[in-house]
Amino acid sequence: MADVMALLEKVSIFCFAASYGVALALELAHLFSPRPVLRYAGLGFGAAGLLAQLIYVRQLSLASPTGSLLFLALILVIFYLYGRCITTGWRGAFSSCR
Repeated sequence: MADVMALLEKVSIFCFAASYGVALALELAHLFSPRPVLRYAGLGFGAAGLLAQLIYVRQLSLASPTGSLLFLALILVIFYLYGRCITTGWRGAFSSCR
């Protein structure tokens, strides 16, 4: 258990920023070459970024300006993932999507 906690403490801003950057690049590529694989890959990288950001925010205090802004960014990511869920018709984790 201590090994897992030590591993989780190594998550940095770069981890979720890189995931979100790849998701953005895949969304832009989807604009020029619409293929479902690009959209699903972008959704996967967005979800990976959300997971990394959740782990990172857990280490911060939400009372600090940085912590509260990162928490607001989490809300935006959840809206992005939910919007992708609706437009792609993917019903995996979001089984209530219609």
